[in-house]
Amino acid sequence: MVSADAPPAPDTASQPQENPTDFQQISQWHLLGEASAPATTSADTAPETQLQLQLLGILKFSDNPAGTHAIIAAADQTQKTYRTKETLPGGAILERIETSKALLRVDNRYESLSLRKFNAELQPTGQNPSIPSQ
Repeated sequence: MVSADAPPAPDTASQPQENPTDFQQISQWHLLGEASAPATTSADTAPETQLQLQLLGILKFSDNPAGTHAIIAAADQTQKTYRTKETLPGGAILERIETSKALLRVDNRYESLSLRKFNAELQPTGQNPSIPSQ
């Protein structure tokens, strides 16, 4: 039974909606915050470490980073090979091994450990400095 005083119910199926839901606009509201790009740190931009460590060599057994090892000497001259995520003398964590440097994490900051370059004097072919010439 319908009362004569009540207005008829609107037919919403036949009428266009005034404010259609714009999902693209909603996705731009960033309701949970905006994602920032992960911080990338290169051994090129990290300062040289002040820890008493020397990077003596890098061993690369495969293209897989897990197959790369760094030969590092501590202050007491003991040498050991390390892989990424291992703890070094002094408490640093070996984060990444690059071609000529290692990236260390020391107290939540990044530092680099560079391969030492040796300046060996080249001897002319056929001459050995340890054998006196006659």
